[in-house]
Order: sequence, then structure tokens, then C-alpha cells
Amino acid sequence: MEFFESIQLLDGQLLNTSFHLERMNRTINNFEGTLKPLEEFPLTEEERSLIGLYKYRISYNLDKITDIRVTPYRKRQIGIVYYLLHDHINYSYKFEDRTELNNHNLLLEDHEEVIFVKCGMLTDALYSNIALFNGKEWHTPKHPLLKGTKRAQLLAEGKIKEVVILHSDLNNYEKISFINALNDLDETTLAIDKS
Repeated sequence: MEFFESIQLLDGQLLNTSFHLERMNRTINNFEGTLKPLEEFPLTEEERSLIGLYKYRISYNLDKITDIRVTPYRKRQIGIVYYLLHDHINYSYKFEDRTELNNHNLLLEDHEEVIFVKCGMLTDALYSNIALFNGKEWHTPKHPLLKGTKRAQLLAEGKIKEVVILHSDLNNYEKISFINALNDLDETTLAIDKS
């Protein structure tokens, strides 16, 4: 089994590492791996000197770290969302094998995104958790496909609340935010089409 973590590297600093380390170590423990729990992520001097926004991607199996890649990151502008009904989709760990999710990405343009609807409830987008703004507060689905690290941070800070959000509840919200390790709340957003 192969897993990965994508971490924001901003001006040579890895962000939100405690949540990434917790998820990585929990995954190793859950699958009874032998990889020693990490206390920090390895970062070279060259990586520490980078200016700007990068994605730090660490791949690992249950025994060892298999790869680390650092690449420049460009935030997406999402203009269209499709809602896909998929009652049996499952992605509760950050597996390298994303075939079930990526099969739905084959025909999408860069400005398009898919949100999975499971048993009538909103879950996640292809590469991010979601949060919806109702004019007063931000809600995130109570049952996401994957409990993301940015989502965990925002919940801990009280900036979002877990709520069961049905697909039929969309008209109660003004906009949707796509959140992940490289996209904070209200950075990558789209107004909800109520037509």
C-alpha cells in the first residue's frame, strides 16, 4: 500500500505540519506499518531557500518514505461544478491509488470540478474538502470522503462547523470554498448557482 501527503511549502516553510504528521502516523499505525513515526518532515537547505508557493509531496508505504517531490503550485480558478451521485465511493485514507476518484477527472477542463454526492449528502471535491457559506457561517460536510488537514485545522480554530449538507440544501448557501493543504478557506471559491 502506498500513501502520500501534500503539504504547503511557502517561502521555505512547511505549513500545518502537525496535522499532516498526525494523519501520516495514524495511517501507519492503523495498517500496522513498521515506518517509524515522524516528528518532522525532511527538508533540504535548497528547499528551505525557496521563495513562493510550492507543493511538497511525500510518498510512503508502511515501511519507508519512497519519494519526496517539491513543485511550484498554481491555484486553480474554478468556474463550473458538477455534482456526481456515487453512493459507494470510498477514500478514507490518502492512498496513492486514486483511480476511483480520478476516473471522474478524465473529461474535466482546468476550470471545472466535481463534487461527490453520497447517499444524498455532499462529501468532497476531487482534490479538496469543501466548505459552504450561508451568509453567516461556514459549514463543511459532516461525512467527507477524506478528513483533510486544512479542514481539521479550520475545525480546530472554529472557522467552520461540521453539518450534514444534503444536495437539496444547496439553495441555503451563497458560495462554496474548496479547501486543502494549499488552499485556505475563501481563497478558491465559487458562487452557488441557484437557478
